[in-house]
Amino acid sequence: MNTPDNDFVQRFEKEIIQIPPQNSWQVDAELSTVILLSDKNFDPVRPHRFYITLKNKALYLRTLKLFSNVYKTVLTGRSTNLTSNNKMPELFRIYFEESNYPLLKRLGVVDSSGFKRGLASRTNLGSLENTLSALRVAILISGNFYGENLNLVIDNFVRANAVMGLFRKVGLRPDRKNIKHSQVILYFHDRTTVGNILEIIGAIKSAKTYRKTFPTVLPSVTDGTTKILIQKAPKPNNVEVTVQRTIRALEILENRVPIKKSLLVAGKLRIEHPRASVEHLSSLHTPPVSKDALVGRIRRLIQQADQFAEHCALEDTLTYALRVTNSAINN
Repeated sequence: MNTPDNDFVQRFEKEIIQIPPQNSWQVDAELSTVILLSDKNFDPVRPHRFYITLKNKALYLRTLKLFSNVYKTVLTGRSTNLTSNNKMPELFRIYFEESNYPLLKRLGVVDSSGFKRGLASRTNLGSLENTLSALRVAILISGNFYGENLNLVIDNFVRANAVMGLFRKVGLRPDRKNIKHSQVILYFHDRTTVGNILEIIGAIKSAKTYRKTFPTVLPSVTDGTTKILIQKAPKPNNVEVTVQRTIRALEILENRVPIKKSLLVAGKLRIEHPRASVEHLSSLHTPPVSKDALVGRIRRLIQQADQFAEHCALEDTLTYALRVTNSAINN
């Protein structure tokens, strides 16, 4: 990643790299995206051997570690300055042998015709956490910060559309798209959008630093000058998200899966009174219940829906809630 503020980028990359995957599906999404978005070359001496080239040392080390720890596959890695020019950044290669191809097929990276042109199917389906794992890697590999702007440079149209699909799934889209030769550049120049991207992918500290460094700029209505507003980008509050997640949970489960009556009553109560506090909702329940009991029932309803959604490759409750609430804010 290139930027005038190298300290910010280094802190951002470190923050992202330290986010641990929660399950094997997230590892699949992350590693398949690493392979598909990286520069790939076949070894001229050994035609069945290929390697990917990474510019980010932390991502290089994390990739080797995940393959070793999760898949029990030890890959050869090598750091080198391929240009023999000390002024050029160090590059990192990871080598894949012919014996690794069954694993690559399972990851959805290759098929009988070769490398996938887009992203692996499990990157685009499944839970929001899988999408975020892929999105973090896409930004680390293809992203460049230029001051307040974030640009992603992607090497083919199909892959660029797949990355845009990842952004759409979390309710975001680039300000514009440009095509130069065989590359597609996605431009994110809106400060609110960039701040939201950093926050959604889990770079909370970086998002705070970005918003402090680049506050929202709005034109003054009175004299036409530029007025700086020191404020965080608007985001949905927890109540709004919970209401939308509950709505989606009932959409997923009703007429498909038996729902425990206590969970159904708690969910409908939350939807019917979207602005009510938990204390008020618990008093409206018949018979009245404690706040903890009501919150627990709504949480179990949402968990049940998310488990069913992941099994059936449906949009989960959090993805739906973020998309709806972000759309409402932007409009």
